[in-house]
Amino acid sequence: MKEKLQKIVEIINATSYKIKLIFPVHPRTFKNFKKFDLKDSLINKNIILTEPLSYRDFVNLEKNAKFVLTDSGGIQEETTFFKVPCLTLRPNTERPITITEGTNELVHLDVEIIS
Repeated sequence: MKEKLQKIVEIINATSYKIKLIFPVHPRTFKNFKKFDLKDSLINKNIILTEPLSYRDFVNLEKNAKFVLTDSGGIQEETTFFKVPCLTLRPNTERPITITEGTNELVHLDVEIIS
């Protein structure tokens, strides 16, 4: 778990040098940031950390994003509906239509590939 979260932090930091990122942090994720002493690892001017958003606010954020990084199946579907490019940080998806529609790509936790 810690290694995966460290890789995600590395990806977010590397990507944020090229584009501003908004990261609504799930409470469980925030708890793990604290647990693994990663809480202060995502601090730079291009990373905006927020508390979880309402569904309406989150969907609005997705709809207006240049791209989305996620591991959520539901978000894969929503970004496909909005035709927003999505990079899914998993080796598989239970929503293969998002891949065939061309809006979603499965990616490994590799900063060189993603950023």
